[in-house]
Amino acid sequence: MATVEIGGPFKILARPYTIKAANRQPPAVGEMITVQAVQADSSDAQAEAVNLINGSGLRDFDFDDLVEHRTNPAHMWRSAKGNTKGSLEFDLGSPQKIGTISIWNYNDTSYTNRGVRTLDVSVWTQETGWRKIRENVPVDQAEGSDDYDEPTLIQLDPVVAQKVRFDALANLGDPDYIGLSEVRFFAPVGPAAARLYPPSGAQGIGTDEVELTWVAGPGAKTHNVYLGANPSDLKLLGKIEQAGLKLTQLKSDTKYYWRVDAIQADGSVVSGKVCDFTTGGLAGWWKLDESAGTKAADSLGGGHDGAIHGDPVWRPQGGKIGGALQFDGMDDYVDTGWTEDLVTWTVAAWVKSPSAPTSAPIASGPVHREGDFQINWNHHTAEFRGAAAFRNDDAWHAASFGSLSPNTWHHLTATFDGRSLKAYTDGVLVTENSRASGPPVHEPATLKIGRHAKEEGYFAGTVDDVCIFTYALSAAEVKDLHAGREPTALGAGSASTLPSLVSRR
Repeated sequence: MATVEIGGPFKILARPYTIKAANRQPPAVGEMITVQAVQADSSDAQAEAVNLINGSGLRDFDFDDLVEHRTNPAHMWRSAKGNTKGSLEFDLGSPQKIGTISIWNYNDTSYTNRGVRTLDVSVWTQETGWRKIRENVPVDQAEGSDDYDEPTLIQLDPVVAQKVRFDALANLGDPDYIGLSEVRFFAPVGPAAARLYPPSGAQGIGTDEVELTWVAGPGAKTHNVYLGANPSDLKLLGKIEQAGLKLTQLKSDTKYYWRVDAIQADGSVVSGKVCDFTTGGLAGWWKLDESAGTKAADSLGGGHDGAIHGDPVWRPQGGKIGGALQFDGMDDYVDTGWTEDLVTWTVAAWVKSPSAPTSAPIASGPVHREGDFQINWNHHTAEFRGAAAFRNDDAWHAASFGSLSPNTWHHLTATFDGRSLKAYTDGVLVTENSRASGPPVHEPATLKIGRHAKEEGYFAGTVDDVCIFTYALSAAEVKDLHAGREPTALGAGSASTLPSLVSRR
């Protein structure tokens, strides 16, 4: 790690600069251990100790399996002012065997010297009490960039602990604070496959082109992968030489269980643990096929019938698929009452406007739920004009639908899988924003059709067949939706039929 000095009229900041090797691999660690609680001697009210264990600043932005920590200090722990020493205590909930501790140091761009220079490590169990196992452990200074993906690894002779304490914290020279970004604990590396993805309990997984990955244990030559809707009746998908595979034809709204068994060179089998994930499904569908009335029916019957405001005009013969609803851009809209926060999603609609997207003081929709998800036609910022968008803890993110012609039906689809935001126009991928990683913020505003979810910005044009999914559709599914396949037909595989193995990565 080199140091770059940036001069200014008032002070010089010395910042670390890291030159990274090509073809880096993620560290060889076992299963991640879930920390139940953490406490610090002191914490700044804007940077609590819980940030050390909640993953709030971590993302794999470049999809290289090396997790980066962002520079936003609100996602880190920082001591109260004046406390530059102290301790941190982590409660693992029950005795766990630890092999590796991973530490991301304090990564605020201008204040990496608030990071920890050295620390001691102590462990506790009910039987032994507290005992110190490492002293004066050096911690590398953070990079001070959003590409900080090389944490300090503390390798331990496997030790059993229910609690872990970092004692004798000493910082890198800041006179006021000490801090860290994230701490993770891992079990020792064993022969079994570890760190299965999607992680157990994951929701909103897709039904097509779904990747399952794992980290192979030492000595594993191949893997037998099993999957099914019943954990006691898993079926063999196949023998896999790589540490991953890709599936299609999963059933929507279905809980799947899977296991990876490692086959050793001598033919012996090391069975893995059973994990689970749940696929998403269609959650909202407004066909807008009515011919009259003040209600836009929820075509799924899910209780989200839309209340019509203003005087939009029903066009029973004027939709792209059946009827549609025409908005005047002044005071017309539909309030669906939808307030469910989605971590992964797809939003799609047929849209036609007499004008191409243009600048406007307030975003117009036509499909808008503010921070959770939105499709905008007009917007005051060019990046968000004719684009899909959402907000996470870090920032607003957008993906453009490209050129949208006036007086033309366009099928606009936006997907978010937790890692990237994609915008499709007429079934074709136009933009992928891979920096849009991390779950959307909590959003109290209801889903509106024809206007901004919170403010008085309105859409002028006609809208047809609005649908919301709780997972990111694949490119093939988006193409099918554009071609006229009903949204209820997507993800219609059978839970009792084994999904298709389309790739071994």
